[in-house]
Amino acid sequence: MNRRPDIVVVDYAEKDNKTSVLTDITVPGNTEVEKEQEKVGKYQNMTRELKRLWKVDTNIIPVVICASNNTIKPGENPAESWQQCR
Repeated sequence: MNRRPDIVVVDYAEKDNKTSVLTDITVPGNTEVEKEQEKVGKYQNMTRELKRLWKVDTNIIPVVICASNNTIKPGENPAESWQQCR
């Protein structure tokens, strides 16, 4: 299983409050609504390591795009969006 996010952004602008964002994008071939939680769970260990090694707070942004061009944004109910994909 791939353990590298698609996009990593680290903000070093503030010396005492460094942040990073891990973004992982998927386009599943079926209607698996668990993909968003799978993406978040996949990088939990990495966020702990970034905090320990780089002293940065990390946010994980999973992006799930369905075949009918509907995008499930973070925090949205994926089940509702998947109904539109069918």
